[in-house]
Amino acid sequence: IQALRSKQTFDVILCDLMMPDVDGPAIHEHVAKERPELLPRLAFLSGGAFTHSVRSFLDREKIQVLQKPVPREDLLDFIEDLLRMGPQLPESASRRRITA
Repeated sequence: IQALRSKQTFDVILCDLMMPDVDGPAIHEHVAKERPELLPRLAFLSGGAFTHSVRSFLDREKIQVLQKPVPREDLLDFIEDLLRMGPQLPESASRRRITA
């Protein structure tokens, strides 16, 4: 959330649904309120463990979720799909390919 507050430009945001201090719905809510232009490029990774609130969130929202473990090529294809779905990025945004 701190990085989102910095007003940096992000090509894609990949976030785990279940983390120790914050969950995916909290990240989604923050992005929706503070950086709504990033919502089309926000996606989640999951190992399959969900709380009731996360399950409700997934049922309610149209959220991209990639199941872990993720083969490298599947991850890169997923990222490319997110980039195509999102609005045009400013010229200053970097478009580096992530290598695993």
